[in-house]
Amino acid sequence: MIPKKYRFKNFNFNIFFKLAAKKQNEMFNIWMSENNYSYPRFSVSPSKRIFKTAVARNKIRRQIYEILRLNLKKIRKADYVIVPKKPLSDLTHGILMEKIMELLK
Repeated sequence: MIPKKYRFKNFNFNIFFKLAAKKQNEMFNIWMSENNYSYPRFSVSPSKRIFKTAVARNKIRRQIYEILRLNLKKIRKADYVIVPKKPLSDLTHGILMEKIMELLK
């Protein structure tokens, strides 16, 4: 799990979405906005429409946070909101990492 200081809290979302730029591929939507911190901050928000159970939402959230934790040094400082577009349960860890990192670079 990613350390707490790298988490982007939801009380900032209203301001964030007005300023953020959007990147997407077939699996993820990622919004990005520059921040004033010396480190990146992340929020992962799986949708209830796509991931029906809380177990599924928490599992994908944990997987994405782990990928981000392992690649913190490669990610530039900004605020990110990551939203999966479709169920990802059948994908391997390596494919998830590849798809997320191609959007974050």
